Amino acid sequence: MTTPAPLKVALVGCGGVARRYRKTYAHLPNVQVDLTVDVDEGEARLAAQDVGAARSSTHFADALAAGIHAVVLTTPNDLHSQQAIAALDAGKHVLLQKPMAPTVQECDAILDAQRRSGKTLGIYMNLLDHPLFHDLRRMVREGYLGKIALYSAVLRIAAGCNGRV
Repeated sequence: MTTPAPLKVALVGCGGVARRYRKTYAHLPNVQVDLTVDVDEGEARLAAQDVGAARSSTHFADALAAGIHAVVLTTPNDLHSQQAIAALDAGKHVLLQKPMAPTVQECDAILDAQRRSGKTLGIYMNLLDHPLFHDLRRMVREGYLGKIALYSAVLRIAAGCNGRV
């Protein structure tokens, strides 16, 4: 059995929260980070080193070039719709950091672009699989906290704990 060619990915938006998990892409089976893009040239270069990318750039348009199969967007929320639509229209799969976009209209436009392109669109919620949230959900479901009418939560991650609370 032959191994399929790796999925060539462009990571767009390499600073901020992306610093916490960008190295994960270097260890995904059958994924090759080919390009890192950030408005901060130093951040783009450092991200390229972290993930073993062949190149880095400060220009989003480079992520739309031939040879890139998928674009991972971890940019400011107000850029999500513009960049996701451009990537989908360029024939790229898109993984988009939450929130999808600031408005429902922009979300609808992204979905329209996905339908036109036939490419895969995913929304990444970086804490969705955190064990704390699964425990809280179980506690609510089993009635440990009484009847919930409203909740608000902030998860503080202590330095050096690697996301484990």
